[in-house]
Amino acid sequence: RAGPGDVPVPLEQVVPLGAAAEHVLARVPLGELHPPITGAARGASWRAYIVAILVAVLALLMRAAVDPLPMDDHVFVVALLGVVYVGWQYGFRPALVTLTLSTAGYAVFFIHPRGRLYVTGLGNQLALSLFFFCGVACAALGESQRVARRRAKTALAVALARQEELEGEVARRRAVEAALRLREGELVAARDRADEALARLDAFLENAPVGIAFFDPELRYERINHFLAASNGKPVGEHLGRSLPEVLPHFPPDVVGRYREIAAGRAEVFAGTVDGPHPAAGAYRAYQVTAFPVRRPGGETLGAGVVVHDVTEQRLAERRLRDS
Repeated sequence: RAGPGDVPVPLEQVVPLGAAAEHVLARVPLGELHPPITGAARGASWRAYIVAILVAVLALLMRAAVDPLPMDDHVFVVALLGVVYVGWQYGFRPALVTLTLSTAGYAVFFIHPRGRLYVTGLGNQLALSLFFFCGVACAALGESQRVARRRAKTALAVALARQEELEGEVARRRAVEAALRLREGELVAARDRADEALARLDAFLENAPVGIAFFDPELRYERINHFLAASNGKPVGEHLGRSLPEVLPHFPPDVVGRYREIAAGRAEVFAGTVDGPHPAAGAYRAYQVTAFPVRRPGGETLGAGVVVHDVTEQRLAERRLRDS
């Protein structure tokens, strides 16, 4: 709501408005920023014109109070102060009303010949003209001060709203950082638990008195413990990423085929005995093998697991029992 003579300036060009700024401005009563500007008088309410008339009457009464004193001056300063006050408080047009009524009152009641609106004498005319033009300047000055004050308060409200918005953003970021730190702590704890569980699993696999291996769907070694690697006569590193026929070329082809079916999810558990030479001992050994599919909870087949028992001593004992 611009006053007379204002150049319209969008508020967004003063300070960019955010959501918080608009919220704060919506809560600030308009009267706290500047006097309400309503009515058909283009920027002044009827109360402003009543005040303007009362100020003019007060200025005339004060001039009448000092009228009995012998003086050559017309004492225009009281009326000028009234014009400045009305212009600063209510705007340019109410100040013109105060100025016009004061000028007319001075001309009628205090400038000779009294009782007439027409002023005679060059000095009186010059004094009254100077008073009027000074009053116009004072009204314009009061209006400019009023507009500047109103804009300053508006800018202050926007700045405070912007500060509130920034403080809210800082608080939100601190909350996010605290949540991230908490989440990071939870992830670290979960990682530590997972590392501990993996370490226990590794210890279990490496200390198991049986051979354990895991094959992917292409029947390539993904995991093998030292017991089974030693039974195959090769280190663990030569198994990983290689297929069973590549590592053990003499492994029974029919058993390899069953392993492939299980690793691909097309067969279930296979259990049997495999005879073969022990590379380290240089003699034939007997192994009880059990192969089974490894699946996710949803049913997806990840590969095949194999558990191998060395049953050579058991076979020899059975043979000795039969021979006896």
